Amino acid sequence: MNCKNCGEPIIEGDTFCIYCGSKAEKPHIAEDNAVLNCKYCGQSIIAGDTFCTYCGSTVENPTIVTENAIAKHATAETTTTKPVSGTDVESASKTDMEPPTPFAQPSAPSSAQRKTKVILPVLLGVLGLVIIIAFIAKNTNGRGIIISYTDEFKVYDNNVPLGDNNNNGGNNNQSPDVSHESEFTESELMPALNETPTTNSPEQENDRWMSLDIDNMNEAQDEGQASITTSQSPSNRQKIEVTTFGSDAILVLFEFRDDVWEELFRTDRVKVGENGIRSYEYTAEGDSAVPAGTFNVLFCYGINQPTTNLRFKKIGYDDVFVDDVNSSYYNTIVNKERISSSVSRENTYDQFHKGTYSTNIFFDFNGDGETPGRSVQGRGSVRILRGCNRTISATRGDIDISSADMAVLLSYLDSEKNPIIIIS
Repeated sequence: MNCKNCGEPIIEGDTFCIYCGSKAEKPHIAEDNAVLNCKYCGQSIIAGDTFCTYCGSTVENPTIVTENAIAKHATAETTTTKPVSGTDVESASKTDMEPPTPFAQPSAPSSAQRKTKVILPVLLGVLGLVIIIAFIAKNTNGRGIIISYTDEFKVYDNNVPLGDNNNNGGNNNQSPDVSHESEFTESELMPALNETPTTNSPEQENDRWMSLDIDNMNEAQDEGQASITTSQSPSNRQKIEVTTFGSDAILVLFEFRDDVWEELFRTDRVKVGENGIRSYEYTAEGDSAVPAGTFNVLFCYGINQPTTNLRFKKIGYDDVFVDDVNSSYYNTIVNKERISSSVSRENTYDQFHKGTYSTNIFFDFNGDGETPGRSVQGRGSVRILRGCNRTISATRGDIDISSADMAVLLSYLDSEKNPIIIIS
């Protein structure tokens, strides 16, 4: 059915024309579901189709036919359809038909497009290869790498620029091509190329480190830096190590024999200060702490000569130990006739005469114990190693061992071996 206003076809069942908007008259429903014929090829088109399903032509003013006509058309040998009575059919002749418009075919890719498809993967491959080479070059250790065509070399720790790195210590005879303009001349490169790496045996390496230690020690001594309080010189062939645990401790005597420290004596019956130990720079009079550090063992003293090679100082009846921080005799043993009666002191003679101690050992934590003015006033006095005849207990800053252990310890000590004491 066609629109009476514009002549365009109206799909069966529509109320208005979709081309001009005119109201359609009551549609005429063809019998047996009408269909259309293509004006170009004459094949049947179902009503409502826009293109012919046989030739692809646009349907314009389609001819309406019935299913009866379709059946007749299917059996007819002619390519035209005769009008069916009762319908408004236009006959289309072959001579009036125009060739159908062919479907658009995709155009072939241009030359530039083909080149792009080929070049892009190649570029990506080259970029990946460059990244891999750069990674390998960055992580190569101990080898020279040519970084430009002018034969610039990186020389690493083994001083071999490029070439095979012989891990067995042999000569490296592979030399790089130096015919191009280079930062290095051939004469400069060849000594490095022909250099034979050396490998020391374990014994040679040990000797080398020992020689370095001796050189460093000699340099320290030349510069006046070697000190008994900071290092153990080979001249100190005896050492007493006192290792503390609160107010308890272990005392061990060592002697340097045949290039090793040999233990000579040990005791764990040791008591130190009630407040343990304290660095000697921070000790103070009356702090009940033993000074920590390394000190020279200078002499022992008492009223009876012990069996020892350590220097002995015999205490007389008038000898006292000064603990007065305002006295120039602070922390020294002196005859009481040389000081004022107001100077605070310990009656050293009575301590031995009454049997409190057997023999004591003096070390130079604060002065030498004999020379006035050598000590630091207030840093602490009478901090000594004592041989006790009584039950030992925590002290006010001394190190106490039994008289029996003191006798054994003194039997080994020798002033000529420059003994030291290390308190920690």
